[in-house]
This record gives sequence, structure tokens and C-alpha cells, in this order.
Amino acid sequence: MRSTKQASVTLPNAHDKAIQQWVSGEASDIYDRMQADPARARSSSEVRASLARAYKRNSDRS
Repeated sequence: MRSTKQASVTLPNAHDKAIQQWVSGEASDIYDRMQADPARARSSSEVRASLARAYKRNSDRS
């Protein structure tokens, strides 16, 4: 009888490269926009309330 094991292959530094791409792309664009117009920032309470509304809206559809 033959037994098999599940194998996981991790590419070296793949996670680091993905983070770097995100930081140099989307995150830096957001940072630049926030520096240009700080009034567009939201507090953690505002973000939490927005997420709660979205969660409720989506869970009501189920």
C-alpha cells in the first residue's frame, strides 16, 4: 500500500515581494492622497461603524 503526504512549497521571499509591491503601488498612492488632503481621513470609530453597516447589509441578504 502506498501512502502519500501533503507537501507545501513556499517560494523564497514571495511574501516579502508581494508586500513590497503593495507598498510601492497601492499603499504609496493612498499615502500621497492623504498627505495632499488630510481631511479625507476617517477615525477608527468611523471605519468601525462603516464596516458594521456593511456587515449588517450583507448579512441581511443571506
